[in-house]
Amino acid sequence: MAADLARSALAANRDVPDGAPGPFQDCRTEVHVMLFFDGTGNNKDADIAEKKWSNVARLYESAALAAQSNKKKSVFPVYIRGVGTTSNNKATDWLENAIVWMEDNLGGGGAGSGGDRRMDHGRNMVNDHLRDVLIANAKSLGGRFSKYATESSRESLADINAVLSKFNLIKVIDISIFGFSRGAALARAFSNRILGMCTDKEGQLFYQGYPLRISFVGIFDTVASFGVPSMNARTPFTERELIVSPFVERCVHYIAAHELRFSFPVDLIRKNGKLAGNWVERAFPGVHSDVGGGYGPRDQSVDNNYARIPLREMMREALLSGVRIISYEDLKRSHNSIFRERFECRPETEAAYAKYITECGRNNRSIENQITAHMKLYYSAHGTLSRRRGISPGERIRRSSVLKSLLGPDSMATEVALWRSTREFPGLLRYGLPTAARNAQYVKLLSWQLAAWDTNASDAVVNFFTQYIHDSKVDFLMNVEPFSYFMQRGVDESSISIWKEGGNWLHCKEQQIGNALHKVAVIGEESVRVASDAAGKIGRDALDSTDKIANNVADAVHSGFNKAADFTTRKVRESAEMVNDAYDTAADTGTRAAKAVERKVNELEEQVEKIYDSGMKWSRLKIERH
Repeated sequence: MAADLARSALAANRDVPDGAPGPFQDCRTEVHVMLFFDGTGNNKDADIAEKKWSNVARLYESAALAAQSNKKKSVFPVYIRGVGTTSNNKATDWLENAIVWMEDNLGGGGAGSGGDRRMDHGRNMVNDHLRDVLIANAKSLGGRFSKYATESSRESLADINAVLSKFNLIKVIDISIFGFSRGAALARAFSNRILGMCTDKEGQLFYQGYPLRISFVGIFDTVASFGVPSMNARTPFTERELIVSPFVERCVHYIAAHELRFSFPVDLIRKNGKLAGNWVERAFPGVHSDVGGGYGPRDQSVDNNYARIPLREMMREALLSGVRIISYEDLKRSHNSIFRERFECRPETEAAYAKYITECGRNNRSIENQITAHMKLYYSAHGTLSRRRGISPGERIRRSSVLKSLLGPDSMATEVALWRSTREFPGLLRYGLPTAARNAQYVKLLSWQLAAWDTNASDAVVNFFTQYIHDSKVDFLMNVEPFSYFMQRGVDESSISIWKEGGNWLHCKEQQIGNALHKVAVIGEESVRVASDAAGKIGRDALDSTDKIANNVADAVHSGFNKAADFTTRKVRESAEMVNDAYDTAADTGTRAAKAVERKVNELEEQVEKIYDSGMKWSRLKIERH
C-alpha cells in the first residue's frame, strides 16, 4: 500500500520542477482531460433508479469528485453515454440520425452505431476545456490579455489559440481514456484519432501547438464487433483504429473470462502475441457485465458486489499512472455515502474471490490460457451443481419464466446429456428427432470441457459462481444465438469478424442436411439422390446468400443507412430460418418442400438486391438534397 501511494504521488507530480520555486517559476497549466466511454446500453443517469452503474460510470464519479476539489481548475472529466442510449450531443442533420442497434439482451438486434458521434463529442469536449484553460490563464495575466479573454469567451479553440499560442499558457495536455464493451472499442479508436491530429517532433507529440501525452488507457472487455442474431457483420472500426498505439504510455485491459456469447468476441490489445511496454491484459472471472459492471444489485438473484473488485483494481492502475481520480481509500474516508453505494467491496465478497483465485491460480500466461483455467472451474462448478441437483442462476431464470424455459437456450446439463446420447445412440438422427438433430450440431464438447464437467468442484468455487457470477446467455430467446455454453467466444488481436465462424456454422448445416438424408432408409434410392442434391444446393445457396447479406449490411452500416437496423435483423433472421427449413426438408425427405425452400433462397436474393438498390438510391437522394 505504501509503495503504491509513493508511486501514485510521483506519477501525479511528474511535471513539477525538481528545483525550489524561484522568481521565474513556471506558472503554465498542466491540463488533465479524462474521457469515459460507457458500454452499450449503459447510461449513468438512466441507471440511477436501478443502481446498475457500469464500472466506467463509477470511475467517472471518482474523477468528477477529484475535479471538484482541484483548485487550479485544470482537471476535466468527460463522460460519454453508451451507444444504444441517448447521445450527449444533439443530432444536427440527417446523417446524425444514425441507426442505433440495441444488444441482444436488451431486446434488439444488437450492435453499436453512433460511435463516430460519440468520438466527435469527446474531441469537442477536449477542445472546449483547452479553450477554457487558455481563457482563464489569459485573464490571470491581466491588462489587455484579460480584456481579450473576456471578449473572446465564445470563440473556438482554434481562434483563441491563434492569438494566445505564443504565450505558452499550457504546459502539457495529459489525456487518459476509459471504456467498457463497445465503449472500450471507442476509447481505443478515440486515442488513435487524437494521436492522428497531433504532430510529432522528435518523439514529442503536439496538439494545437501544445505538448500532449496519453498517459493511461483503462478498458474493460473490449467488444468491437456488431453482434446480430446468430452471427456478426463486419465491425465498423478499421484494424488500425483498434490497435493501441505505442504512444500510449500504459494500457490496462480486463477481460471477462466466463463470457460465452458468440456475438461478444473480445478484441485484445496484444499484437503479434506480445504486449507493448508495461501494458497489462488480464482475465477476471465473470461474464461481460460482471467485469465491466452494469448489473443491478440482485439481477438474476445474484449479488453484483463482485464487479467492484475489477473496478478497484482499475482505480489502482490509473492512480499509478497519475490519473486524477480519488482513490478507493480516500473515497472511503471523505465520501463514505457514495463509497458504500458505488465502490465498496464487502468483506464476504473479498473472501469468496480470494478462495476462488487460490484454486484458479494467478498466472502471467497468455490470455487464452488464463481463460481456459477460469473455464475449467466454471464447467466443474456447474457439473457439480447439476449432480447435487442444485440450481444455477441461469437455471433459476429458466424455471421462473415459461417463455424462457420453452424458447431460451438449453442448460449445460441438457447439452452434456445431448452430446453423450448422440454419441451412444447415433440412431437419434436416423429416426428423425428434430430437436436433438438440430441441437446436436451446436454442441461440440472438447475433452477438457467434459473432463472439467465430470470433476467435482469445491464448495468455495460452487458458491462463488452461484452467488456472484451471472448468466449472460439465458435471456436469448428463439435460439437467436444458436451456440452452446461449450462454444467459446472469439478471442483475437485487434479487430475481429465473427462472420467466418458464422459461415462455418452454415457449412456445418449443409453437411448435416446431406448426412441426415442419406441415413434415412425408408425412402427409395432415387428420392434420396433428388432430395440430397436439392438440400445440398440449398445449403450452398444459403451460404452465398447470407454472405451477400453480411457484406451489404456492413456497407449499409458504414454508410449510415436509415433502414439498416430493420434490414439486418430481418434478413439475418430469414437466413437462419431458411437454413433451418432446409434441415427440416432433409428430415422429411420431401422434394416439394425442398423446392419451396429453394424458391425462398431465390426470393431472398432478389429482396437483398432490391433493398440494397433502394438504399443506394435513398442515400444518393439525401446527398443531393444536402
